Amino acid sequence: MSDPIYQLIYTSQAAPTLTAAALQQIIEAAQIRNASEQITGILLHSDGQFMQVIEGSREAVERLQERLSLDPRHEDMRVIYAHEVAERDFAQWAMALREQAPDQLIAGSALSQFFQPDFDILALCHGSPVSFLLRAFRELHS
Repeated sequence: MSDPIYQLIYTSQAAPTLTAAALQQIIEAAQIRNASEQITGILLHSDGQFMQVIEGSREAVERLQERLSLDPRHEDMRVIYAHEVAERDFAQWAMALREQAPDQLIAGSALSQFFQPDFDILALCHGSPVSFLLRAFRELHS
């Protein structure tokens, strides 16, 4: 039996000095490092706001979470959910980046909820938080 996969979802605010080129460098470096640590996930970026899902072994995800919490390229990191699952939801990506225009994020109101300070992911009535996140993200692209 394989070990459970640990998923962590967080939101944060990009540092005012973060450029598009720097964000692309972050993703490229993350893809290499995450592949070596068997971490997968997705990063959503919209108008300086981030939401990320990270999955892998609990130890690897917690090490990454610690590094992220110290990274000056973003601030106000807020873990909104962390749990174990039987399988990965983002197995195909060492780290994918999805850019979303703010008006599209607002139009996809289900997804915009994740960025509210009082958001309680445990109050969702739509199944698992990750499946809710995936459905909300798909709404933006349909």
